[in-house]
Amino acid sequence: WYQRRVHGDFPKPKMPLRSVSGSHMRSVSRPTSQLQKRFTAHGGTRYPVYPANYFVEDRKDHRQKLAVIGSGITGLSATAHLAGEYQKTLAYVDPNPAVSNYHGFSSAGAGLSALADHTKALSNFLPNYHKYIQDEVVEFVPEQKYFLLKSGIKVHYFSLVLAMGLQARPDLIKGLTESLGSNGVTSNYINSLPQTTWNMTQTLESGKAVFTFPKGTVRGPGGSLSALFLASHYWKQSKRPVEVEYYTGHNDVYENKHFGELIQKLMAERGIKVHLGHNLVEVRPESKEAVFETADGRTVVTKFNFLHATPSHATPHALRNSPFVDQNGFVDVNPSDLTVNNFPYHYALGDCTNLPTSKTLLGTLNQAKHFRNIYELSMRGDFQELQRQLSKGDLYTGYTGEIIFTGGDKALFAEWDYFHEFLQTLPVNQRTPNSITYNFFVKYYLPWALWQRNLRGKNDKLTDLKCLFKSFTKTSSTDAAHRDSFLKQVSAVDEQQKFFAV
Repeated sequence: WYQRRVHGDFPKPKMPLRSVSGSHMRSVSRPTSQLQKRFTAHGGTRYPVYPANYFVEDRKDHRQKLAVIGSGITGLSATAHLAGEYQKTLAYVDPNPAVSNYHGFSSAGAGLSALADHTKALSNFLPNYHKYIQDEVVEFVPEQKYFLLKSGIKVHYFSLVLAMGLQARPDLIKGLTESLGSNGVTSNYINSLPQTTWNMTQTLESGKAVFTFPKGTVRGPGGSLSALFLASHYWKQSKRPVEVEYYTGHNDVYENKHFGELIQKLMAERGIKVHLGHNLVEVRPESKEAVFETADGRTVVTKFNFLHATPSHATPHALRNSPFVDQNGFVDVNPSDLTVNNFPYHYALGDCTNLPTSKTLLGTLNQAKHFRNIYELSMRGDFQELQRQLSKGDLYTGYTGEIIFTGGDKALFAEWDYFHEFLQTLPVNQRTPNSITYNFFVKYYLPWALWQRNLRGKNDKLTDLKCLFKSFTKTSSTDAAHRDSFLKQVSAVDEQQKFFAV
């Protein structure tokens, strides 16, 4: 608290600075912190004396050097590896006291893992000196650097990290919310339904199974394809006459063309019918019908016995109504240094941003690694190093990685960047599904690296695949012209200096 008082980041204490001797300290108040006890033992010194309730939790306002909105995988991975001087001045704000790996729900929906394996208590990852406020943000006031919580508490901050993620919106599809979990309708994107998906998959003996993908933004878009391939593989292995169809609101089955062609080939080999440009707009549970709207405005109705619906995702309400977002409701972020445009010392990463890349777990972890570097350079005022990295393109380049289960013990590891260039990390052919990706990376390595190392702040070379398989790693082959055009889109360094010099 003395460092905070000296640097002037927080309001002045209600009690003035005074000369404190050992006897005077005893007469003022009983020491309540280790720091005060240490000064009292040495006869006292010239330090400010705060009221006893200045930093207690039940005050109507809080003062934090670094506030992190969202204590999920994004928020924890972004701050867990910060230097010690920044670690002890941060607080997390999140109404949910659990950490969930939503991208692992696909395996739980196919019986490959338990749902509990992908959700852990937040207390397992927070050191004792981290502050956690279990509450929901209802309003942001960045001009005055504070936000308001649902309980009425006002939290002041110096730096802010937005890691609020996305929320599934089944209510945007007529009849879907009421149908989920019954009448053959399910979705792995709803936290409580992966086990229901697996039960429905096992009980379906014959008929038509329909899998959908919306026109809007989705958190972990490969999860829809994983559910499709895993369920179709199970029915084929069980020799059940199930007709499988895939409806997508886009004109391609996957965002990246390199892997999209491979996925279409796999669908053709397994007899899966693909319908492009078909967006799910209504579910009729009584008649078991799904209504789609095509790109040319037609309405298509199909019957189903099993429906896996992927809803669109959106940012939380408080974030959508904040000055941070663009016209689409996502945080307007500089694509290179992850700073919120027009707001100094505000950062955003993960699914809630408007970065032109997919919303994936591995992409988020890569953003977190770059954020830690950018934040520490900014706090130290080392703008020359920041300029050097920005000019070389060493900051975030849009890395995205996603696991797509293809059935059996095989999985596809898709990696690319802002330019949709093919990237490779593992020492195997990542252009085709293989068992090493599933048996090594997905089944053992990724859970260990995520839960035991990354989120606990244990940063070592074993958790950096690029370092672990350096000799096999294939970097982007993007030519200089594309990279130059990318660098022109990001903020210039003089703008960075204006931001950070406030």
